[in-house]
Amino acid sequence: NSRGTSHSPTSKLASSSVSSPFHMALAAVGILSLISGTTVGPDFVRPAEAQVGACATEGLQSVSGIPNVYCDGNGRALIQHVNVENDITACTTSTYKEVTSLGLASCGYMSSSSVAAIAVHASDVILEVGNDSSIWSTSDAAVEALRNGGSWQTGTSWSYHPDLDTRNLLPFSNIAQEWPNMMQSDEVRFPNGISWVGSVLNGYLHSNTAALPTQNTRTWLHMTAPVTTCEGQSAGIFIISG
Repeated sequence: NSRGTSHSPTSKLASSSVSSPFHMALAAVGILSLISGTTVGPDFVRPAEAQVGACATEGLQSVSGIPNVYCDGNGRALIQHVNVENDITACTTSTYKEVTSLGLASCGYMSSSSVAAIAVHASDVILEVGNDSSIWSTSDAAVEALRNGGSWQTGTSWSYHPDLDTRNLLPFSNIAQEWPNMMQSDEVRFPNGISWVGSVLNGYLHSNTAALPTQNTRTWLHMTAPVTTCEGQSAGIFIISG
């Protein structure tokens, strides 16, 4: 499988803010994207949500009943990791597979059932390549696809970074149907478009281009805290758990 190289990051993006309490409540379940003056990159976090969300501490822990989920301490749960920067544990198309425990030295992705369970309490998806390039979902469609067994090929919207370009997805993909195969660009016309698929049978690792990745790639779910009662909550729509 002939694959090219990825591009080094060229910029960081600032985001707009939404201040309405009602909009902030909606954002807790991903109905409206709440972007609060943050920048892209591995430290991307939405502070107001992270303070009360799951994954507030770093390390392996149980999230939404799923054990051995790596949390970054900033409210994000790791569900996929391609490690190609470490010679000892580097991913290849023969070693990349579904795993039951995932960390920053891992090569693999969580099962679709585990991802669906974790996504129940997630507000959005963050995709990363290397150390400085990130995009995130800007509607609830991406999280809903993970919950319900769909893909990101159509109907989802994302922030923009030139190193993670989602603008030229195929109108239909036989591969990108459900987790871990989520979206595929037109590789012939747009070889630098994102190819977020993990179909090792077809020679794919989750990559920011049509080529095999030359930098680590990661998929995170940004977690929100489930509430157990409406008492004391501001007006809005919440996931009620417990």
